[in-house]
Amino acid sequence: MSVDLAYFDGKVKQDRYYFSEKIDVLGPPAQPSESDLLRSKSEPKIEVEPPPEEVPTKSGGLVFFLIAAGVAAFFMVLTPCVFP
Repeated sequence: MSVDLAYFDGKVKQDRYYFSEKIDVLGPPAQPSESDLLRSKSEPKIEVEPPPEEVPTKSGGLVFFLIAAGVAAFFMVLTPCVFP
């Protein structure tokens, strides 16, 4: 088994490390519980909610945004330049 590693030691280096140790797994693999099996085989519950009766209206929309941008630009002109 080998692993590719990249590290930074003044410049980026990549090396491949080889492992020769064997790993023995003791015991049988874990089995899922009955509740997990039932949940995985059942159909997902999907709930559909109806849309609201009244759709909220936007206050101002594009006109409000343009006015707010103009006011913000005006205040930006009034600020002093702090970076020479």
